[in-house]
Amino acid sequence: NITALTSGIIEKLNFKVGDRVKKGEVLATFDARYLTLNWVEDGLELIAEREQLISLQNAAAAGKASTEEVKRQQEKVSLLTDIYYNSKYARSKNDITANLDGRIITWHISAGDSVRAGQAVGIVANYDPDAIARIELTEPDYYSLTVNDSASLIPAAKPDLRLDGKVISRDINDNSAGLPYTAEIRFENPGALAALGSKVSISIKGNKESVVILAPQDALTERDGKSASVFLVAGKGRFAARRHVLLGPEIGYRIVIEKGLRKGEQLIIQGVDHLDHGTPVMLIQ
Repeated sequence: NITALTSGIIEKLNFKVGDRVKKGEVLATFDARYLTLNWVEDGLELIAEREQLISLQNAAAAGKASTEEVKRQQEKVSLLTDIYYNSKYARSKNDITANLDGRIITWHISAGDSVRAGQAVGIVANYDPDAIARIELTEPDYYSLTVNDSASLIPAAKPDLRLDGKVISRDINDNSAGLPYTAEIRFENPGALAALGSKVSISIKGNKESVVILAPQDALTERDGKSASVFLVAGKGRFAARRHVLLGPEIGYRIVIEKGLRKGEQLIIQGVDHLDHGTPVMLIQ
């Protein structure tokens, strides 16, 4: 819990939900003018009640006031003295600081709210071990990302929170259930905000770099004007994967593939008429 040490009116929250913070950083500030006004008003009230106490003590000495009246006034002055020094202390502690390194999980307050000393105003969570999210992808999405691409996740239960992550693996599965393309994202999960089995929204900043190659026309299938399909070796060398590409000009028996291929991918250039998406293949080197 983030706790307010003094009472006052919140002027500003310096961090939003999901932000990382370090121990001792100022998370929120009080309205200093309000704190000063309270201190001055408490001081003026204390002065007036002290003068009243002196008057009662003089009256009691003259037999015109009772000792009970003096005692009640002394207790009132003692209480106002504590309030005065608390107000003075509040002026020197006009902020709320982080009590540990972590991430803001929630705020219970907003700018303009009044808080009291000892009130829990928010929560900071320690960094917990990373978690992993698994996603299914379409073919274009699968080939538009690569390992180590940055990603961000938003738990469905906490739409105002964004968690940082990166792609740690991508693969083509040989099962018929769902989409065959998958990827895994490792992400920070402080306070177990994204519970095991919960849904998250994922945004990946993929590597869109393409390469232009000159390929034999026998490598093309389903050709239609400027577009066609080709087969690549995928699934760690286990399967053939169909890819849609954008064609350029023909140069003799070969043709330029302008978009759709990435550096390092292996294009199958013979026997494509016998292939389908997911057909097992064997690399012989």
